[in-house]
Amino acid sequence: MKNIQELQLLYQKYLNDELAAIEIKQLLQALGDIPEDKLCAITGSGLSNIHVNVEKDQEESKRLQQVLNRIKRDHIQVKGTLSLRANWLFRISIAASIAVILSVGLYLYHKPAIPVTFTQIKPGGNKAILTLSNGTIIDLTDIQNGQITSEKGLTIQKTKNGQLRYNADASTDVVGYHTIATPKGGKYQVILADQTVVWLNAASSLKFPASFTGKERNVELVGEAYFEVAKDSLHPFIVAVAGQQVKVLGTHFNINAYTDEDVVNTTLLEGKVQISKGNSRKELLPGDQALTSFESNTISVSKSDDTESAIAWKNDVFYFDEASVAVIMRQISRWYDVEVMYKGAPPAGVFSGKISRNSSLPELIKRLSYAGLNCKVKNGRLIVEPNN
Repeated sequence: MKNIQELQLLYQKYLNDELAAIEIKQLLQALGDIPEDKLCAITGSGLSNIHVNVEKDQEESKRLQQVLNRIKRDHIQVKGTLSLRANWLFRISIAASIAVILSVGLYLYHKPAIPVTFTQIKPGGNKAILTLSNGTIIDLTDIQNGQITSEKGLTIQKTKNGQLRYNADASTDVVGYHTIATPKGGKYQVILADQTVVWLNAASSLKFPASFTGKERNVELVGEAYFEVAKDSLHPFIVAVAGQQVKVLGTHFNINAYTDEDVVNTTLLEGKVQISKGNSRKELLPGDQALTSFESNTISVSKSDDTESAIAWKNDVFYFDEASVAVIMRQISRWYDVEVMYKGAPPAGVFSGKISRNSSLPELIKRLSYAGLNCKVKNGRLIVEPNN
């Protein structure tokens, strides 16, 4: 059996794609044989909830599963999974299959040094512009923490956690709407005057009153946001978005209303909401998902098996659930602020899995390649190439 230092060297070479197929098998053999207390020293915490699906070599598949089960049971905290798949994936060779399955798990939330030969495009972060009712524009990206402005019982501050917080006392009579807008590659969290918390995704905006003084709490959304609405049975909270209204009293829900998507998607996690558009009206219960057409007043409601996918972006995760290449690329374009171009038609097939949104674009491209999505960056654009 190789010593620990030799196995660590092999492991690092594996992460850098420097092992041949026979060496990969040797590494798996060694990992399956070493004592429990040595395993974590070699692999660290890079492995996650990995799915094994190798058809052509049952012996290697069984050994791989045994190794992964030991690591997951004894040494790691499960953080997520990336098991991108397509119908044609299983036609690749056994060596490539093992590399796909193990490497994808290893690279999730684990950031080995990756040689980058093109301009690095970084993932998004806390970036936003605040526009006050008097037209004053404040760039929240670089402004220091602390009080931003104060007026007649209303204070606006940027917290040490990077949130925008509104505090209004009972005597405030400040009127007028403010707007917070994130660019592509941006996100932001704002706590409104009623203590409702809103997470804005990239390329989105929220228009809201500096203080809530009427019978209703009205806001306007463009793009995507997750809401945790402060409870107030006397003052309904109403979100106007893409020609529809979402009315709540106190609840948690997500709205995806990007105009380049096919529908407006509203997912309810807690409480109850009412959606109305034209003459159509539907009520949602926890776990319900409503799809609304941009062109018509039709509202379709169904029970979602996995509401986590709707709010994964809030937790800095891409969550693809049988998503087409076009859907995946639109999310990548918004988060990395990069133009996507296709050589020919977008590749066919659907893909499922999770990837950290904190990954650099080179890391993301590498992970997607394991599932057969071939991309490259050229002249600042992300080029999607046809399947081989």
